[in-house]
Amino acid sequence: MVFQFDFLSYTALSCYGYALSVPLARAAMLECNPSKDTITSLFIGAVFAFMSGFSSNPTGRYYWTIMTIIFAVYTYIVQLRGPIPQRVNMRGKTIVVTGANSGIGLETTRQLCQMGATVIMGCRSLERSRPMMDDVNGDDLVKKSGGKAILLNASLDLNSLKSVRRWTQSLLESGYTSIDSLVCNAGLFIQNLSTHTETVNFGKKNQEEVLVEDSFVSNHLGHHLLMHLLLPNLHQASVNRIAGNKIERESERDIVWEQGSPSRIVLVSSSLHKLASKTQGSYQFLDWYKGSGSEKPSIESLKNDYNQWVVYGGVKLAEMLSARHLEKLIQTSPEYSKYKNTIHVNTLHPGNPVTGVTANLPFVLRLLEKMFYPLMFLYRQTCTLGAYNTVWVTTHPEALQGQNQYYIHMEPSVQNEAVYDVDAAKKIYEYSEYLCQE
Repeated sequence: MVFQFDFLSYTALSCYGYALSVPLARAAMLECNPSKDTITSLFIGAVFAFMSGFSSNPTGRYYWTIMTIIFAVYTYIVQLRGPIPQRVNMRGKTIVVTGANSGIGLETTRQLCQMGATVIMGCRSLERSRPMMDDVNGDDLVKKSGGKAILLNASLDLNSLKSVRRWTQSLLESGYTSIDSLVCNAGLFIQNLSTHTETVNFGKKNQEEVLVEDSFVSNHLGHHLLMHLLLPNLHQASVNRIAGNKIERESERDIVWEQGSPSRIVLVSSSLHKLASKTQGSYQFLDWYKGSGSEKPSIESLKNDYNQWVVYGGVKLAEMLSARHLEKLIQTSPEYSKYKNTIHVNTLHPGNPVTGVTANLPFVLRLLEKMFYPLMFLYRQTCTLGAYNTVWVTTHPEALQGQNQYYIHMEPSVQNEAVYDVDAAKKIYEYSEYLCQE
């Protein structure tokens, strides 16, 4: 029996090569390691591909080639697209989404509005965001469901704690005192070291100027402050659900939030948090070296050693460490005891969608991305697909299973082992609280 190299066999082998490369690419991006089921399916796909060349029956060769094509499509659906979330009836719910004017944040806003929710868009530029808000509100499914996207009069710059406080005050003054979910989606992927000062207050007459790293503030600290400012409002929404009327199903397939279910804090993290150690997640940021027991590095040395991939991973690890300690406080601390059954915290990895975050990649990588842009969607998601996991964690009852889960493709996934370090979580949380004092 001789393998026949022709159009059918080349087609089959190309499709199998793609199916084989997808889980390897996901493993390279630290999303997951190939499971036993994945390895088994790849073995079956190999049989399909090689039978298209070895089969002596012409009809059989077409059959095996078609089966290999179907297998490649199946691999794309399972490995890249992921499951599509069920519709949850979100009428009457108010959700805050940061970074809602582009990428995953915009698609998350659209899909939540299509479910009937009122989404408050937290955006840095009101001028650039208004056309996006109008686009969402003009969506036929949004009109049908009664959902709505809203921009406040204040902009939200998560790289400025003053801006976070002003925006939150504007939110409350606008009458949105009951928040059902907070989706911390916004983020920056900064190429080079960038710093600014934040004012830490210890009373009216005692202030300290602290130098902080922009990636740390924009990706973690701004969200840390925002979710703490909104804790009472998230709590109030859960209390209102307990006392209010239950929303009825609009169809047999409809899912509703049960009375008494907690409000949600959803942190959009990244699989890159696995690049960082707990030391990088805790100590890499300026001024945090005060408590590390080592000499504080100079700005120049930090610039020279700056690696945007490791720094971004460290920021995301810091975010997850802080969230884990907050969840612990909610479960065990008397100070947070009233939130025990009313607020739930989860983190997630949205996949690897094509978004504007790559604008800060080195020039060579940006050039390669543009050159191979049409091929990117074979290995990366659209923003619509990338928002599915966020929307599911924000709305679906099954996302309330367990405390502080990390979700990929709507399933709990393995986190960096450093996330479970209790001491590191406490330290980064306390440092974040120190910087957010007012």
